[in-house]
Amino acid sequence: MRPDYYQLLDVAETATAREIKAAYRKQAMRYHPDHNVGNEAAEERFKLVAEAYRVLADAEQRAHYDGWLERHKRLNMAPELVDMPRRVRVSVQHAYNRRASRRRRYERDAAHPLRMRRMSIRPTFTFSRWHLVAFYGFAFAVMLPWAVRYGQRDDSAMVAKRELHDKELIESLYTRACNGDATAQYRYANILYWGVNGVTPNEDEAMLWWLRSANQGHTGAAHNLKEAMRIRAERESVAPRPER
Repeated sequence: MRPDYYQLLDVAETATAREIKAAYRKQAMRYHPDHNVGNEAAEERFKLVAEAYRVLADAEQRAHYDGWLERHKRLNMAPELVDMPRRVRVSVQHAYNRRASRRRRYERDAAHPLRMRRMSIRPTFTFSRWHLVAFYGFAFAVMLPWAVRYGQRDDSAMVAKRELHDKELIESLYTRACNGDATAQYRYANILYWGVNGVTPNEDEAMLWWLRSANQGHTGAAHNLKEAMRIRAERESVAPRPER
């Protein structure tokens, strides 16, 4: 068991560093081995005094020692704790420390109005992973019937509406292309060349519209026309010639 360093130096627990140093010098002079030759008790007391000064002179070591001394006094004030297992005593001490920490934190926040306001509106309910699982399960149960009905719907009306929209778009592009719109000529040629939106492919007419658009300075039309002419030349070069 550790000795009471304050009692060894004969100072109060609230003594300052200067008072502790003066008390150490007084006790060291009293129990120094040179002044007590052959006295083993005085030599042992001198070692304890030196140890007490080493601990109390350091602020960090003194704080640890003061904590130990406070726990020891509290244990002596409650003799029933002595018979408890050490694990139980440690858990009791931890609970006491947690309560003290919460009390200090509350006092600190109460001194600041903004912190107190934030603490007062702090939610008491927190989400856990089980809450997330329940939320996603509920969302899945709600969305599943809608997804089944959406997959079984009749798409005939939607298909007819899309075809009508494509037809109107092609007619609009053709009208603008005939009026000399280079962009409309380029887009209408793309539709004719690749046969999108249900249009029958027509390479010759598409190349003609590309040529008209390229003559007006449309770079995309000029590029597509060049690539189409290259592909046609390669196709004609590898085509078999008729036998004579």
